[in-house]
Amino acid sequence: MGTVPERVLPLSPHTDILSPLFYTAFTLVLILGTFGCVSILLLVAWHKRLRTVFSFYIFNVALADLLLCFSGVLLSPTSALLRGWPFGNTLCYLCRYGEKVALFVHGYTLLVASVHTVVTSAPSGRAGLLANLSIWILGLVLCLPYALFVDMRVLSERGQCVASLPASVKALEPFAAFAVLIASPFLAASACYGLQRSLAWRRGRTGKADQRRRESARVFWLMSLMLLLCFCPVSVARGVALLWMPARLNPYMNMVIMATHAVAMSIVCFTVVFFFYLNSKHLAHEEARRAPLVTPSDI
Repeated sequence: MGTVPERVLPLSPHTDILSPLFYTAFTLVLILGTFGCVSILLLVAWHKRLRTVFSFYIFNVALADLLLCFSGVLLSPTSALLRGWPFGNTLCYLCRYGEKVALFVHGYTLLVASVHTVVTSAPSGRAGLLANLSIWILGLVLCLPYALFVDMRVLSERGQCVASLPASVKALEPFAAFAVLIASPFLAASACYGLQRSLAWRRGRTGKADQRRRESARVFWLMSLMLLLCFCPVSVARGVALLWMPARLNPYMNMVIMATHAVAMSIVCFTVVFFFYLNSKHLAHEEARRAPLVTPSDI
């Protein structure tokens, strides 16, 4: 089975005019995303009260987002705007591979966290760490084809880092990647969230621990939803460019893909928001539990 090099879309005549806007957008996403993810890593490492199993899951998402900042926010947009690949052969192999691994870890960490809110009454931190490690190993193995299909001839002759995909899967790759890496974890996390809510309603659970689990399930579902919403536009744009010849030949399609890619990469800026929201709720419940009980005799 032959392979077909990924076609480089024609540049719009207004690309040079809008380049400063794209540079600004990606730089802002890179700074905010990196700062937020590093903040999560440092806070979980330094503060024992934040080392809960659900914080470990968001810690894992932050690690994946740092990889996404490097591959999807720094390397890919810069090479597209420079109309070449100045980073060398090794990073060409690692760029797309790293982006897909990061998306796999991000999505399936949220799925495992959602499952934990349903099946385990008191998940341990050790179980969370083992789950995180397993997700990374699985992602590194399953996404390995993205590191293999690199057209070295195009890289050496034209200085462009493009994929040489099997012809049978080239047109469907954006939709298949979206379905496997993003949509499937979201649907499974939605099912877990609905099941958790249903079980809580049927059993009439109103304790503090059950309330924390419901809040955690809601946060993980919202994070999965945000991932879906951010990556849906760029997946559709890339799929249309591959399947519809007029769109592929349109010089403005490149600008559309760049803009939707910026929207997709903005996902790295939201993880820190969900982290602080989740832990503020948990710490508030902990303070309420530790507060002394006031009796009528104390008044």
